[in-house]
Amino acid sequence: MASKRTIDILKSSIETDYFTDAVAFFALSASRGIRGKIFRLLKSGDLIRLKNGFYVFGETHRKQQLNIFEIANALYGPSYISLESALSYYGLIPEAVVEITSVDTNRKKTFSTPLGIFSYRQVWKNAFAQGVVQINLENSKIIGLYLAPVCVKQDYRRNGYGAELIEKSLKKAQKLG
Repeated sequence: MASKRTIDILKSSIETDYFTDAVAFFALSASRGIRGKIFRLLKSGDLIRLKNGFYVFGETHRKQQLNIFEIANALYGPSYISLESALSYYGLIPEAVVEITSVDTNRKKTFSTPLGIFSYRQVWKNAFAQGVVQINLENSKIIGLYLAPVCVKQDYRRNGYGAELIEKSLKKAQKLG
């Protein structure tokens, strides 16, 4: 019964269906044994851990269907959806995308979670802010979609990001946006 009350407090205090430890601690600040409560919610499937300190509500407790792009942006950031995921979103590649790919200015990182695989690839800081288009998906916050490397995915894999490549990518991305 305590688990139901705990999940009700979390759901009423948290706007999204994903959250961090800090948000959970704030929402449950009047309670004692917060870590134990989170552990029991994880064990019962009421919460799902995507990485240390980052959770989503279990299916029966979600307010709406999860937006995997929104989760990707929140899981590791700042980041933008890009590369294969962006190509797939725009219908530019025929193959299925088995992981959500993003770019960021941090180190390369991959998270294998119950929701899928999220991979993040590093770009230079001066290239990161260029070529970003914000889209608003149904029932979701605004998502950043990084278009600069979308058009030159193969060049990215071979050469990385240079000023000439970014300029070329932005010109192609403007045609898409």
